[in-house]
Amino acid sequence: MKIIIIVLVSLIALIGCVQVSPPQASLPPSILEFEATPASVVAGSPSSLKWQVAGATAVSIDQGIGNVERSSTYSVNPTTTTIYTLTAENSYGSVMATAQVVVTSGEPPVSNLPIVAVFSAKPANIVAEMESTITWDVKNSFDVSIEPNFGPIKPAGSRVVTPPFTTNYILTAVNSTGILKAATTITVSGVMPSAETPVIKSFTANPPMINKGATSTLSWESVEGSSATIDHDVGVVAGSGTRNVSPASTTVYTLTVTNPRGAQFQTAVVNVR
Repeated sequence: MKIIIIVLVSLIALIGCVQVSPPQASLPPSILEFEATPASVVAGSPSSLKWQVAGATAVSIDQGIGNVERSSTYSVNPTTTTIYTLTAENSYGSVMATAQVVVTSGEPPVSNLPIVAVFSAKPANIVAEMESTITWDVKNSFDVSIEPNFGPIKPAGSRVVTPPFTTNYILTAVNSTGILKAATTITVSGVMPSAETPVIKSFTANPPMINKGATSTLSWESVEGSSATIDHDVGVVAGSGTRNVSPASTTVYTLTVTNPRGAQFQTAVVNVR
């Protein structure tokens, strides 16, 4: 009898040491970071892509880079302005993020205006009460602000926001030479965007600063949309493409991509001096 009791006590002790792991959440991957540093280079000069992904079984970057580790860096030497798209996948879905390297001619800048190296929201598509992180990095400015609801801020940093509805965030950087604006949008949907809802992979203005009467090129890429429009008299456009614009004053352009399952928005600024 004593032997049986000892064996039972030993079994109970062993069972108490066993830890049962909680089931893993059935969620698509999360892209924690994807950026290019520096974001502007002379043709042929290097820029470093840096990324960090969680929960993915496969990660890849286009433009000939291919499959990569979940967290790493990669040096690129673009000869023209290039948008790199990172795709992270697992059995529950896939997510994408973009990083742009602007290639200049190597000529000195015509003015000493502020430079917005980074201004982005990740994730850019959320549901109500979900968090998104806005990140910014501004060079050569003594006065930086973001509206709505930020007020004066340091030239570089990040902030978690929970907008109740789709919101355009406008960054304004000021120095003794002039003012530069940049924009990013967080789209708030009733349900979490799926593979069937529109996705705006990129929307940029190049160059972001022009003289009055000059031209800037809006470039965009989207998927899963049945219609796309750009405001300020640009009108109906293809899901991906380019359009030259010559605004008379600094203008925030909004790209809207829709299909029967939802809509996504993104903004780009053309500064006019």
